[in-house]
Amino acid sequence: MNMLVGKNLGGYRLIRLVESGGMGDIYLAQHARIGRKVAIKVVCGDLRAVPNTPEGKQAAVRFEREARAVAELDHENILPLYHFGDEVLEPDGPTITYLVMPYLSDGSLWSWLQRRTQQYGFSWPISAEEAGYYLVQAATALQYAHDHGIIHRDIKPTNFLIRVEKNVPKNDEYAHLAHIFPHGRPKLLLADFGLAAFYRHGRSMHRSVGTPLYMAPEQFDDPSLATSVHVGPSADQYALAVMIYQLMTGRAVFEGTASQLLHHHHHTPPTPPSVYNPSLPQELDAVFLRALAKKPEQRYPNIMAFAQAYDEVLRENRKKKNAEKKEFRGQAKSREGGKRFLQREDTTLPVSPIEKVVGTAKHGGSLPSLAAATVHPALEEPSEEKTQPRKKIQMQSRTSFSTLVAASMQFKTIPLYLLQQSTIFGAIVIGLVFLLLLTIGMLLTMLLLGHAR
Repeated sequence: MNMLVGKNLGGYRLIRLVESGGMGDIYLAQHARIGRKVAIKVVCGDLRAVPNTPEGKQAAVRFEREARAVAELDHENILPLYHFGDEVLEPDGPTITYLVMPYLSDGSLWSWLQRRTQQYGFSWPISAEEAGYYLVQAATALQYAHDHGIIHRDIKPTNFLIRVEKNVPKNDEYAHLAHIFPHGRPKLLLADFGLAAFYRHGRSMHRSVGTPLYMAPEQFDDPSLATSVHVGPSADQYALAVMIYQLMTGRAVFEGTASQLLHHHHHTPPTPPSVYNPSLPQELDAVFLRALAKKPEQRYPNIMAFAQAYDEVLRENRKKKNAEKKEFRGQAKSREGGKRFLQREDTTLPVSPIEKVVGTAKHGGSLPSLAAATVHPALEEPSEEKTQPRKKIQMQSRTSFSTLVAASMQFKTIPLYLLQQSTIFGAIVIGLVFLLLLTIGMLLTMLLLGHAR
């Protein structure tokens, strides 16, 4: 039995098997004395059983390559290496090569996304904003590795581990993603440098390796051929573009068997991501088509340039959306303000005193006298020669006018014909009074003349 559960390796007791891959097995282990939990990676059981075969020797070489690569890298987004060693667990048993690394209970990016979708109901595929958050972290880690002369050559979601950080600043540059990560913000750590290659001398001569779904066209080439294109940092850029494309669209750039994928990566133009996910900004299409170019020199000059181009599109898209929201809110406020203005127009706009006279009558109030509505002659200042009763009458006139002005803030109709009819009526009354007085005078004159005779 090749299972190592219960065995002690490098001072750690192996508790359980966490993951088993084509080249290695990962165990959860705990230090026998201090109790720290770690992840221990060993050559897989099948290859341990045949250490002297080409496959067994290759696995040991791969482990050593990974240890040397990670030992040179000290970055917050790269999984660190605690220890590397060889150990014989049983007499006459095979030598076991192992790596000791931090244990991250949240698992890989791929498994974490699956849990978010299945257990918490988050949408799949993910949004451009969430994918951009992962892209920046992954590109930062890979750029650091490239700057140290190391290419990863096996970029995929299962090779990024997750550490969920719950206590993060609320006002940092990713504060707008709080609704996407309500249970804590994930931090990516690049792992599995088993296929890493050193390219300090400008060309990697290792044979074609990687995961075909994510491999750049040049990774399929036979490096011994004169027509082959050397595998450099741009291969990681291509693979990272495929990975982010997959997270945003729910499908890989190309699918099929290994031979079909070889053909597609070499000859088939990629479909713009917005075709599969219309919610994505169309400006991202050009970013991906460049990062997925067939020839390395047609891609971005480095992997951070790819991430920055992606981030710039998102920033411009956020600015555009914020401007649209402000414009919408401004229009809404204008409409509300106009509505309130019209309401004030209906209730509080002052109009002429004549309107108030009629308005009061229409609403059942007492109608001020017509004299009170005659503004201009009634408000003249009296002269010193006026008598005291005249002053009293003038005060009454002022009071009536004040009452009229106070009433003027409530009504708006102005039937002018009523005023005209009132003036005619007054003239008729005056005429009748004049005729009555004339008649009385004539009668008195006749009586006096008759008495004199």
